[in-house]
Amino acid sequence: MYNAATNPEETLESGTMWVYSDGSVFQSRPGFLDVSCRFTGLVNFPYDELSCPFDYGAWNYGDNVINMSFYENGGILVDAAQETAGTSYQEYVIVRGETKKYTFKYACCPEPFTNLVFRLFFKRPQSYYFLAIELPGFLLTAVSMVVFWLDATNCGERLGFGVTMLLAIEVMKIVVSELLPVCGETLWIEILLFVNELWCAICILVSCTAIYQAYKGLGTTEEHRSDRVDYWARRFVPSTYAIAIGIVYSITLDDGYMGSLDPMFQGLGKVNASGKLAIVPCVLVVIVGTYVLAKRSNCAERMKSLKKQPIHAK
Repeated sequence: MYNAATNPEETLESGTMWVYSDGSVFQSRPGFLDVSCRFTGLVNFPYDELSCPFDYGAWNYGDNVINMSFYENGGILVDAAQETAGTSYQEYVIVRGETKKYTFKYACCPEPFTNLVFRLFFKRPQSYYFLAIELPGFLLTAVSMVVFWLDATNCGERLGFGVTMLLAIEVMKIVVSELLPVCGETLWIEILLFVNELWCAICILVSCTAIYQAYKGLGTTEEHRSDRVDYWARRFVPSTYAIAIGIVYSITLDDGYMGSLDPMFQGLGKVNASGKLAIVPCVLVVIVGTYVLAKRSNCAERMKSLKKQPIHAK
């Protein structure tokens, strides 16, 4: 195995070799393999499907000596046939496998060499990360928007509340960083946390703007100015956040490492967007906005009708 991290002779038993009259050889060796994987798919964490290739070849013998080919069942059998097979309460599970056979020539030798590549695909429990990372991030960002209903004249309490929510998002980023390797690629979960952090910062900026409008640096309080800032913030900030979250959940990142020899540190990589998820929050924002505008127009018409009615006083 070319990408073995340790010598397989130390972790696999010798086993028995069966040689048949047609020249075929069968050998079964129990044991463990320690592999140095070039993972693919981690950019979509935690909705990723990781893959790890196992590259097998005959280092000293070409195709004129050894005819390497896959066994039956496509070369990979991953289903558990016994109750004791596999493990439970695990972070990853093998979902499928693929095989690939390729032949190439070296400058040293006239005969070709064949390698067999086994690739296993893994998935992680997505519900755990949703409850532990994504849902708390949504709640903290939504709670940070409560400052739009607070009095701007209580500037200390309002700013302290917003900064606390922003620090909570930062602590969550530290927790996530402990679950991920240090890499140059931009991961999906990092984009999600950045959106939550950005909107928490926007809430703090709105609070600063409302406080400035209330005082204007003159020492006098004009609450109607800050109320106007909060009025528009209550309508635009939550709706734009819903649209941004829909866009984040609609994208799928591709690191481009599957079957490629490209160097690492590809940054954001290739982004594939799907409008199916992004359109949902947009539709909700349009519906809620239409309802609010219709309600405001009805209230305005009622006020006009009340003004037109004569007032009789004794």
